[in-house]
Amino acid sequence: MPESIPLFEIFSKQVKMIIETRTEMAIADVIALQVSLLNLAINCYPDNLAYVDEVLGVALERLRTSEDNKQYVARGRSQPRCGNVALASA
Repeated sequence: MPESIPLFEIFSKQVKMIIETRTEMAIADVIALQVSLLNLAINCYPDNLAYVDEVLGVALERLRTSEDNKQYVARGRSQPRCGNVALASA
């Protein structure tokens, strides 16, 4: 892949638009998109940890504001496992 093509930026922007326009999207689907973006960053840009930080930051913010997550915590459970991973990386 030519370095002149900003692949991460293109996909990151598209994922962000999908998440923002599909407000009913389940948190599991949002996290699945973030995991795909994270895999792209790790595999195509292994030396650019800023991309990894960006993806994990977005995932963490979505977990913090997710209604699914709030309901999960309200039922007396702690943060979901994926939330713990994201929180540990912050």
